[in-house]
Amino acid sequence: AEDGIRDDLVTGVQTCALPISAFGSTVLGRHRVHNTVWMVTDTPHIEMEYVEGEDLESRMIRKGAMGWQEALPLFTQVADALAYMHERRVCHRDIKPSNLLLQANGQVKLVDFGIALESGANPLTVAGMTFGSLGYVPPEWMDAKLDHVKWDIYSFGVLCWELLTGSQAWPVLSGGQQEMIRILSDKAKRSYLDVGDAFPTRLRALVADMTMADRARRLGSASEVRTRLDAITAPVRPARPAPAGASA
Repeated sequence: AEDGIRDDLVTGVQTCALPISAFGSTVLGRHRVHNTVWMVTDTPHIEMEYVEGEDLESRMIRKGAMGWQEALPLFTQVADALAYMHERRVCHRDIKPSNLLLQANGQVKLVDFGIALESGANPLTVAGMTFGSLGYVPPEWMDAKLDHVKWDIYSFGVLCWELLTGSQAWPVLSGGQQEMIRILSDKAKRSYLDVGDAFPTRLRALVADMTMADRARRLGSASEVRTRLDAITAPVRPARPAPAGASA
């Protein structure tokens, strides 16, 4: 891609609601808004890529928990995609396993920008309303001063927890306002999600920091998530032996 390396990870499928100001470069006389959104003269149109693969929710239902060594490359791709979007002032606001398609070659596609939001703007679907999948929204979802980047980070953290454990973090048992209040209240009471001690300490800490109920303590950058993911697999240098005769 001319303006970044993550065009291959961010794909508009179903309703693409990215703002025209979010992306831009000129290719062969056509104005490229995004990898799948083009404008020819004055008529905008959407080119939807066919992605052959399985969404991660279906994969989890079919196979259960994913080993952390298998999951890390997927998490890294998602972190890259979110960093790419956030740098261009676009928040997805609906990160969840069913919106990530896994291809046979291991590449992940982030889809469904139907409720994407340009930072500082009104929601791009229905002005004045807030959307999202209840099991993945942060505890402060109803706050008028909601930080949409931290919303994406929280949702991503829940997704990581679910793929690693093979369980739903916040099952939605019914519809309606009472269920929404119950789930948001439960989230606020749970300081963070813990994958357990069967996973590397750095990975366990990362998921916890992404899912902090206290948004002031939650990670606020997808780039930082990516850096910490890299550190999980970074080789540990052996300590140098102490010189002969050196005291402990």
